[in-house]
Amino acid sequence: MTFDGLSAGLSVGSPTVIAANVQELQIALKAEKDAKVTTIPVRVTGTAKIGDRHVVQSAVTQVPILPPGIDSIPIADTNSLLWVSVTIPTPFKFVGVFETKFIPRGAIYVRKYRIERNGFQGPLEVQLADRQGRHLQGVTGRPVVVDANLNEFEFAVELPSWMEVGRTCRSTLAVSGVMRDPDGNSHTISFSSNDQNNQMIALVATGRMTIQLSQSTVTAQPGARIELPVKIQRSQEIVGPVTLELMASNPISGVSAAPITIESGQATGTLVLEFGAELKGINIHPLTIRATTQDERRLPVTAEAKLTLVDQDRGTNALVRESK
Repeated sequence: MTFDGLSAGLSVGSPTVIAANVQELQIALKAEKDAKVTTIPVRVTGTAKIGDRHVVQSAVTQVPILPPGIDSIPIADTNSLLWVSVTIPTPFKFVGVFETKFIPRGAIYVRKYRIERNGFQGPLEVQLADRQGRHLQGVTGRPVVVDANLNEFEFAVELPSWMEVGRTCRSTLAVSGVMRDPDGNSHTISFSSNDQNNQMIALVATGRMTIQLSQSTVTAQPGARIELPVKIQRSQEIVGPVTLELMASNPISGVSAAPITIESGQATGTLVLEFGAELKGINIHPLTIRATTQDERRLPVTAEAKLTLVDQDRGTNALVRESK
């Protein structure tokens, strides 16, 4: 076999001969330190002797699976090309020690990691990896920038208040930085690890705060103003004030409520819902009532409750308590 199109700094290891009666062969491509960082098309050609004739055939990449009803598809010239990318090896990585903790849903989980830079001197950005070992189950985390002079970092993930209690949550991180190649071009390189020592493993526990609505369904009437009593239950460690907000997103419009605060030592409050003259999407998605406070570390603690709206033709006035 021959490889046409390899640029300087790229070579093919042996063997390049497929022995008789062998159907598969692995070929190693090697990039030298001076290989140009780029993507190039390479044509792989095989030559064989069949009888008295020499037969030459270009390798063809796998033809995509055809949709139903299509019997054939033309193979373009690009289907016979092997695209080879030369990249910069990532010198840095992050290292953790195996850790698993019970974390209440609606809370923040913070974990510390060490960085092995191996000569890399620039800043690094840490975020949740695009490719996870498991479903994140709604876990989110804000990116963290690690200064060039630091060799450790803390990363925080937020567990949503609706997570299933008892499930194991495993979050995978990715660390990225910028390096220059010998030609002076900048490239973003990254490292990610799904090793259990590097995962953020949380055993989901019950939340430290809950919301109780006086009713879970209200009738939406254009121009109406409805008082919705709300009760907050806190664990002993949560003693600060709680902010209550109405979370409404598209396609719902025409309903609003001013945030309220339930002070320390109190457990009840009233959220006032105000409906505009024109209501849209109220029968499609429920609204979310979100409560936010802080724990003893001044980290956010959240709880949520769903509120369903129905229009006055489908609802019942018994579910509505309008303020006078």
